[in-house]
Amino acid sequence: MQEEAPNIMLRHRIRTYPPEEYADQLERMGAQFILPLHHTNARASDEDLNLYFQKVNQILEERGCPARAFNPEPYRWFHVYTGIRGE
Repeated sequence: MQEEAPNIMLRHRIRTYPPEEYADQLERMGAQFILPLHHTNARASDEDLNLYFQKVNQILEERGCPARAFNPEPYRWFHVYTGIRGE
């Protein structure tokens, strides 16, 4: 898939995946950004997705990978272009 060079990866975050696995998936895909499709599981278990994605980004940074994970605020619209900007 890296030959396709996608910019954005929309991926359901499996609750059992450690941050390392989520970072691995992003690197294997070769995308610039990864965003979770929904927050249902995290909200049901009162998990802090911001902390989870901070860990993912720390792992990516330590590996020298320029890609980043972004955890959008639920129920808020975002414009996605070469960056991410909240409404």
